[in-house]
Amino acid sequence: MLTLFQTKKKHNGVFIAFGKYVWLENKHAACSTFGKGALSRSDPTWLQRTRALTAQTTTNGNELQYLEQLTVNRRRQRRGLQQNESDVERANRILSATGDRNFEEYRLDLYEAFYLLYALDAIRINDPSRQLNQLSVDDCWMRFSQCVPEFATYYAVYHYYRTLGWAPKQGSKFGVDYVLYRSGPRHMHGDFAVKIMHPNESYDWQTLHQLARVCTQVKKTLILCYAKSPTSTTHPSCLSDFEIRELIMKRWSPEKNREKWVR
Repeated sequence: MLTLFQTKKKHNGVFIAFGKYVWLENKHAACSTFGKGALSRSDPTWLQRTRALTAQTTTNGNELQYLEQLTVNRRRQRRGLQQNESDVERANRILSATGDRNFEEYRLDLYEAFYLLYALDAIRINDPSRQLNQLSVDDCWMRFSQCVPEFATYYAVYHYYRTLGWAPKQGSKFGVDYVLYRSGPRHMHGDFAVKIMHPNESYDWQTLHQLARVCTQVKKTLILCYAKSPTSTTHPSCLSDFEIRELIMKRWSPEKNREKWVR
C-alpha cells in the first residue's frame, strides 16, 4: 500500500512535453535530491562556475571547486593539458553576451515530478498547451504515459526505491535505468545501478555480463529489478498491484574468486 505524504511548501513546475521533463519555475527553490540544472551535473551552478572562471578562482586548490570543474581538471591532467587564457576569455564573452544573467533551467524528470505531486504533494504542474493549465494527478499520469509508454513500470520502480530512502537518478550513461544515491549531499557516489527487467523481454548472458562489467568499472553494484505490472496501468491506483523483485548480480573473476587452497 502506497503512503501519501503532505508538505506545506509547494513549487511551481511547467510540463515540457517535447523534452519529457518538468521545468521548475523557481530555480532557487531546489528540491533536495530532486532534479538538476540543465547546464550542470546536479545543482544549477552554471552562472557561479562561469563567474569563478573569469575570476580564476577555480585554479587554486584552496578555493571553491565545482563538480564540473573537477571533471575538466581531471581530464586535462590525463591529457597533460593546462588551463589557458582562452578559457577565461570564453567565460568573459559568455557573461557579456548574457548580461551576467542566469539562463539555466532547473529540470525534474517525469518520475521525480510525479513523485513530488503524487507522494509529497509538493508541486503544482502546469501545461501551457491546455486551457486549464494546472494538471491533476490523473492528468499527469495520462500525459506522462503518453510521453513514455512504460511510464507506469518505471515510476513504480522509482517510487519503490524512493520509499526505501534512496534517491534514484537517470543511469543511461552506464547502460542502466537508475543509479541509486544515498540521501544527503548530492555529490556522493551512487552505490547501486538498477536495470529494470521486463517479464516479456528476453536477456542474453552476454548483455548482462557487459552491464556487470561496466558497473564494476565504475564501482557500482548491479541490481536486476524484475517489475511485474498489473493488467491495467491507466490509473495511479495500479501502483499497489505491482510486484517487484530484486537480484544482485556481480561479475565473477577467476583471478579474484578462485579458492585460496586447492585440495
